[in-house]
Amino acid sequence: MPKTLTLSAPKQFSTFYGGRTVTWDLLDEKGVGYRISWIAKAFDTHMPECMAFACKHDMRGIQWTNYREQAVSYNPDAALALREVMMRLKDEHGYTYEPETEPVYLLPGEVVEDD
Repeated sequence: MPKTLTLSAPKQFSTFYGGRTVTWDLLDEKGVGYRISWIAKAFDTHMPECMAFACKHDMRGIQWTNYREQAVSYNPDAALALREVMMRLKDEHGYTYEPETEPVYLLPGEVVEDD
């Protein structure tokens, strides 16, 4: 039976080397799911990337349960990269959140691609 996951509001910040980052949590009712992180300029490739990591949320905050990425997108647009990662998670791991019928919205100016 597929699990139902809820997507959090995006959180945006800048990294110490100038990259812009947006993160979301995609968690079930027990706090188990994925941390999805998009960065405009990854420190190793200097290219945009969005990755999902298995995690759980408890009283200490988000704890990674697996450091291997579960899905990846290299789309320079954060919202499109998020949708691509979510579709891959759905296909590979199964859950009931449907990105095609429940679009993800970001506030204007919330994500800016770094050239």
